[in-house]
Amino acid sequence: MRTGAQGSRVIVTTRDQRVVPAVRASSAYPLEGLSNDDCLSLFAQHAFMHTRNFDYHPHLRAVGERIVKKCRGLPLAAKALGGMLRTQLNHDAWEEILESKI
Repeated sequence: MRTGAQGSRVIVTTRDQRVVPAVRASSAYPLEGLSNDDCLSLFAQHAFMHTRNFDYHPHLRAVGERIVKKCRGLPLAAKALGGMLRTQLNHDAWEEILESKI
């Protein structure tokens, strides 16, 4: 039984290259992580409601940059950590995330 329309494709994402032959992928496209600036922008977009930068929250910039460094360019990590901090605009909450083992 076919479930997809003719010409449909499935995209599988993984950081483990051993998955490629396991899913019988026709080809693999290794991706690089985001640049630090792009990762910081993505983090800020999810941490703050109406901006992609720290213009309205300069007191959080330094700790935000250190949090983003822990993300190592991984967009999902930046998005998740930024989202966790969306309602937390105090320095202590951000430091707690920075020091956590997440």
